[in-house]
Amino acid sequence: MINLQLVIFFVIVLLLLLNNILCVEVNKSIISPCNNTLDWSGISSIDYQDKPYNLNSSLIWKLSTNSEINLKKPTNNFKWNLSTSSSLQFYLKVDLPNNYDNILLYFGSENPATSGIDYYSIYIPLKYNGWRKFVIKRSNLATNRTPLGWDQIDTISFKTNWGSYTTNKTLTVRIAELSLLDVSGPMYSDNDVFMALDLTLQNLTKVNNYYKIGDLENAKLEYCNYLKNDKYLPWSYDYKKITANGISSSIIATANKTVNAIFDVVGVTYQFPDPLNINWNYNPTAGSGYGSYTAEWTWQLNRFPFWNTLAQAYWYASSKGQQSLADIYLKTFLRQFNSWIVSQPLPSLAANVDYSAWRTIEAGIRLGGLGGSWPNTFLRFLNVMPCNDLFNFVRSFLEHANYLYDFQTSGNWLTMECNGLYTAGAMFPEFKDAKKWRDEASEKLYNEIKVQFLPDGAQYELSTGYHHVAFENIIGIYLTAKTLGYTNELPKDFIDGLERALVFDVLLMTPSGYLPLVNDAWDYNVPNYLKTYIPYFNNNRLMNWVTNGRSLTSSDLPNFNSVLLPYCGFVVMRQDWSTNSHYAFMDIAPLGYGHDHQDKLHIILEPYGRSNLLFDSGGGNYETSVYRSYALSTESHNTILVDGLQQKRQNRQVNDLMGYGDPNTPKPIFENTTLYDYAKGVYQDGYGTLNNRSVIHERELIFIKETNNYKGFWIVIDNLKAIDFKYHNYDARWHLRTTNVESQLNSRVIATTDLNMPNLAVVALNNIVTPSYVIGQVSPNVLGWNVTRSGNRPATSVLHKVNSAMNTTIITCFIPLRNGESHNITNVEELENNGKFKVTMKDGKAINIQLVEGRVLVLINDSSQMKITNITIPPIVKGSSTSFTPITSFALRLLPCLWLLVIVLCNILT
Repeated sequence: MINLQLVIFFVIVLLLLLNNILCVEVNKSIISPCNNTLDWSGISSIDYQDKPYNLNSSLIWKLSTNSEINLKKPTNNFKWNLSTSSSLQFYLKVDLPNNYDNILLYFGSENPATSGIDYYSIYIPLKYNGWRKFVIKRSNLATNRTPLGWDQIDTISFKTNWGSYTTNKTLTVRIAELSLLDVSGPMYSDNDVFMALDLTLQNLTKVNNYYKIGDLENAKLEYCNYLKNDKYLPWSYDYKKITANGISSSIIATANKTVNAIFDVVGVTYQFPDPLNINWNYNPTAGSGYGSYTAEWTWQLNRFPFWNTLAQAYWYASSKGQQSLADIYLKTFLRQFNSWIVSQPLPSLAANVDYSAWRTIEAGIRLGGLGGSWPNTFLRFLNVMPCNDLFNFVRSFLEHANYLYDFQTSGNWLTMECNGLYTAGAMFPEFKDAKKWRDEASEKLYNEIKVQFLPDGAQYELSTGYHHVAFENIIGIYLTAKTLGYTNELPKDFIDGLERALVFDVLLMTPSGYLPLVNDAWDYNVPNYLKTYIPYFNNNRLMNWVTNGRSLTSSDLPNFNSVLLPYCGFVVMRQDWSTNSHYAFMDIAPLGYGHDHQDKLHIILEPYGRSNLLFDSGGGNYETSVYRSYALSTESHNTILVDGLQQKRQNRQVNDLMGYGDPNTPKPIFENTTLYDYAKGVYQDGYGTLNNRSVIHERELIFIKETNNYKGFWIVIDNLKAIDFKYHNYDARWHLRTTNVESQLNSRVIATTDLNMPNLAVVALNNIVTPSYVIGQVSPNVLGWNVTRSGNRPATSVLHKVNSAMNTTIITCFIPLRNGESHNITNVEELENNGKFKVTMKDGKAINIQLVEGRVLVLINDSSQMKITNITIPPIVKGSSTSFTPITSFALRLLPCLWLLVIVLCNILT
């Protein structure tokens, strides 16, 4: 008699095995079975015992004996054609797994027409215990130089000590069966999901009962029932009640574009020809007709904001009685979602390459926080999704969580990755690893606050854009924890360290309330931004003052105007905190950890509160055009080129993550008084190349503050010293965010002439300077452009050139002009070759500037009155009048500086 219990047991095992093989593998061809030492150079033995369960053998690679192993070719001219399938697969095991060592998988495809080696590659981390199967899409390998193609592979190798990686030579690595195949997702089977769930939870009892008898279909139905009926997340809205409240009718038009597979990404609109067959790895900017190539198109497509739009449109249409329209949105989402799941299988390694749908930051962004596209799409469609689709969605959350747990980077990327990981752990506490995910993400970012945010509040990338990306993702974990009830797991001071990041915003805030665009950046309105987060830092008087209207009569009005942030090297000079104040920003900073521009000693000026007039563009979009290169370079910033070469500093060095450059560079100098501000910075790194340190550039910025007796203005003194004792060409650039300018006195005076707003006159004082300006130039090089994320707009670039000089000083005066006011300058003179300059006005008033033995003497002369004010900065500055304590005292680092004597005579330009 057949044992019925035994039959049931084997049926259950068979069902589990079948459900454990969900990902589809087709077109498999074996490149190497890894069963013969003669096939590989560098391999001396085969292991028939330690191998994957489904294979017969593995290679034994002792790194102490060989630094690389190579698959031998049948003939010298033989080339492998690996273009016939989409993915590579192999098995690997290391005897001492760790988080530090890597090997390189290398596919050579030498192109004789180009110099250097040409190849595809990917690093394999040696951190996994036991045998691990790697399935890697060919498109996820890095392309190095110009390989001929995957159909012409001449070398297949595993290598150590490649690039910046050094591999521990004591390790032994085993490799089994290298093959080529096509793979479709999902990679996790139904059984994988149930194995990951904590089926001992009381609410999952019915799920567990079916799972124990191998009835996975009914187990799925019960789990879906749990999600729809038993589980409730206290989200930022009640996702159980479909309503149109808070959803604009305009959502319909946007959703209809998604139905028709029309996607607007990074300013480029593209319609897939077949809405039923979307290629999620496609990038239209790689072809013709779409401007310059930007890898961001594919990456940001895979952030899926449009799926949340479909979900909101479903709610809106359903609430308005348009159920047939609502059903179209649901069907569109399900079709697109399932096509993505099948076509984009979970990678075995971080896929941070062009055309990837699985860049780690995209994985984090689509999951991340209360505003994440996937959490909100999941919740809004939860009650109407068929069970199989709902289960697939949960399965993908699980795949994402494990992927984000395994593969983390640094900088602002890490904050996005961890925010997504935390969200998965908070939304799905029924997973066994949910708390592990939450702990990993929260602990990592709690520590990152100390790493990424400097004592003066700047995020270490020194970008006023990514400053907020890091801030929002870190505080996003706290907000998710607060909403879903996990704050008890967080340190009590989890967000306390973020307060200085918001104070930083206030310290840099321009009169218009925005931040200056520094490095890669975009507009941030500081008062509006603070209103979102001030409830979590409600005892900060500085932030309260900003959000309460910035009243100049408030007791909370800051008791300082100008400031040096000593850890990041930013200087801000203000007349006062009014909306029509003069404002100057000077960058005496190192390169940031990322998103940096080559722009040290760059200056931004805002006369009478006019935003970003002497400007920085913020870098524009991340594409490969000459405009993007221009926006990153010294050429587009308000500083100096040497011999036509831009600054060149290297960042991300060991113990120098922010790229401070030459360690002997003097620290910034800053002095603030009621009558003037003074700042000095030094650039002594490379021009053109890291090693071309032929010239040292010292810049002094002097702000003569406006009083009842005279009008304020700025003086910039650029001292250039050729330490190679050779003659050089110097080119000072001043970029104005307008095309309305007038030029007088042979371009010694170039002034903006915009109506109904303040303007600025740029005055070249030196006779040796050849001044000129260009607007919207495209040839022979790009110049005179404002490169923004919304497009490139012509601007004015003022050029002050000095040719064939060794050591020289260039002095530039910037005179603010009120609305409707003319500069009235009739003459600009260099009186003698000993540093005397004079700017004469139409009414006889004059500005006299003289450099005398390390001092700067400024005389503002009016024959009608004789009021004299003497201002002196001693040779050694012993302190600073800008001490302030919004959070903590900043000890401003001040070094010996030039004598500055400013004598102001009478009412100039009042």
